[in-house]
Amino acid sequence: MLYEVLRFTNSRVFAKAIAAEKAPSVVFRVLASDRIVIELNDDGLTKVDLEAICGPASEEQPKGFDFKAIVVACKKVYIQSGNFSFEFQHNIFDLTDSLMRPVWVSPAKTTPVNLTRITLYLHDQGDKKDVENLRNIVHSLFEGLHEATPLFLKDLELVSIKFSDSSDTIYRSKNLRKEKVDEHRVRISVTSIECGEASTCSQLYHITEEPVERGTTEVILAFPLTDDFKPLVDDLITGQCFNFVPLHPSKYSVS
Repeated sequence: MLYEVLRFTNSRVFAKAIAAEKAPSVVFRVLASDRIVIELNDDGLTKVDLEAICGPASEEQPKGFDFKAIVVACKKVYIQSGNFSFEFQHNIFDLTDSLMRPVWVSPAKTTPVNLTRITLYLHDQGDKKDVENLRNIVHSLFEGLHEATPLFLKDLELVSIKFSDSSDTIYRSKNLRKEKVDEHRVRISVTSIECGEASTCSQLYHITEEPVERGTTEVILAFPLTDDFKPLVDDLITGQCFNFVPLHPSKYSVS
């Protein structure tokens, strides 16, 4: 689910935020109850966006996403953006459920201008243990979000993850901020706050985007650098292959 959420996030347009000199950002609020709230300061949904959300995923599009995969993982998905306010519901016991029928609903509250809010309601149907395991898996995906993830999200400069307890009080958070140093170098700064204690660290990366054949798909190559722009490597290092989230370890030698 997190993979498709990030693909959807990567498809958004942040022209208005950039024009207002605000960092394009996404905030994940993981609530202890049964919800995950996602907020993006994008330009807002259009009719074309709605058609893309309801339609099948297209691998031919570089920023294609499969919103159906998000809906399947949830009991309900509610989206509010501009004049749009609708939800998708998924009954895990209804095998005939087509999953992608938007239901228009009146918003409980208005959203700020240039904000898209997506609320994921996790499943609560079935065996209690299975429901708890599913929620733990979903929460662990957000807890384990790799610090290098912003490197592979083209327009986003800030990714924030906040964890709340049953009283909606934030007890842990992590901010991943991407700062462009020059054409091929970026810095990822990580600020973590837990139990009121804050810590910050940063890592410099070399990054290169290469097109694949004559298609529109791009492969992003990145590796860490020291502060004086030298590769931060050993004779043999273990890296990772990403598709917005880590796929698997990758060992390669460096001469």
